[in-house]
Amino acid sequence: MRHITGWSVDAALEEYRGFAEPKVRDCDVQYIKEYQVSSLQGLFINKARQPYDAVLTGPRMTRMVVFTAMVMMIMLATAFFW
Repeated sequence: MRHITGWSVDAALEEYRGFAEPKVRDCDVQYIKEYQVSSLQGLFINKARQPYDAVLTGPRMTRMVVFTAMVMMIMLATAFFW
């Protein structure tokens, strides 16, 4: 996760070693060193390239809001009649 969010490999390894000591495994260190972030491009939004307003628009957001409202109504109705 640290690798994906822009941490250097050295910083990620330092954190790993801090939590894993005394059981640091060479296979874990090798995995962290060789992990390719490019396959997860766009997972995190770069605010410099895309304004926050652009994230909250579009049909996917509308569907999410409608779905959330329906779930909340069902939960409230269930709680009221229970």
